[in-house]
Amino acid sequence: MQRIKKSEIITLRVTPRTKETIRERAKAAGLTVTDYLCYSGLAKEIVRVEGLEQVLSELKAQGRNLN
Repeated sequence: MQRIKKSEIITLRVTPRTKETIRERAKAAGLTVTDYLCYSGLAKEIVRVEGLEQVLSELKAQGRNLN
């Protein structure tokens, strides 16, 4: 199988603890950090719920009333 040359870069900031956790998980999976992050990011579906801000606001108000 021929590998496709990777030429694009994505930069992100993480805490040292997060960085180490990602490295450990990649190693445990037998992958490079790059491959691990690509598989993790592409294998999950993102679900966006519209109107969640209003629900959260109401939930917070109810929590304050209980206290």
